[in-house]
Amino acid sequence: MTAAALLLADDPREAARAMRRYDLTHAVAELRRIHPRPDNHEVVARQAALVLLEQHAWQDHARAVALAMLLDVGDLEQVVDNLIARLEGDQVSACDLYVGGRAIRLLGRRNTGRWVLELAGQLETNGHQLTPETRHLIVEALRSPRQDFEDVDIDALQEVDLQALEVVTPIPGLENTTLRPVKSRGQCDRYANRLRNCASGYVARVKSDACRLFGIEVDGQPVELIEVRPTDGRIVQWKGHANGPADPARRRVVERFLVDQRLAVI
Repeated sequence: MTAAALLLADDPREAARAMRRYDLTHAVAELRRIHPRPDNHEVVARQAALVLLEQHAWQDHARAVALAMLLDVGDLEQVVDNLIARLEGDQVSACDLYVGGRAIRLLGRRNTGRWVLELAGQLETNGHQLTPETRHLIVEALRSPRQDFEDVDIDALQEVDLQALEVVTPIPGLENTTLRPVKSRGQCDRYANRLRNCASGYVARVKSDACRLFGIEVDGQPVELIEVRPTDGRIVQWKGHANGPADPARRRVVERFLVDQRLAVI
């Protein structure tokens, strides 16, 4: 059955359910390309995409085609709901984040969408898995009616000004160890590349002060990255290389330093 057959079916949803995965995926992709579009196109396309998502969400290509179709017809909430479900099930892909990020931006949440799209780029480029803390933060942001960083004009925050604030501070009790506030895209990228994590995907949140990042460096090289919640100073996550655990002895010393400097609470 083709896209044309779905458009002519008395019950497009049942017709879609009767199709094999490959055929339905091809038909939905074909529906995206049809021009000019008949009057019933949007209804049929939405129903076919929902069936594809319900029955074959486990297959990445089928899910991507279904989500793209739902984005085309304006079913943005369904796209976001899929993203939340994939995040909660620890099954999210770069495609889920890309399409979800576009839907979030179309819903008017510009900076949240930008953050999700940046994480998608990190996931696709480097293949790093999102940490449980990051997945939780995304879900929390998507379920909140409003995030405190939504109206910040991130582009107005100049990179050169942020770099001037990234001065390292020696940590007492640890030889050749310093703490660096991570505020610019350059440093986020540096930590992402060195530690093999998704720090580059946090640029939007860092620049809007929705989160604060502090890097620990030994002999000038990044070894750990800390995320602190600005609203209460709590440490959200503290990771080493490839999102591995932090060195326990070093963490105890750095925690005391963060508290003494009023940069975090324990």
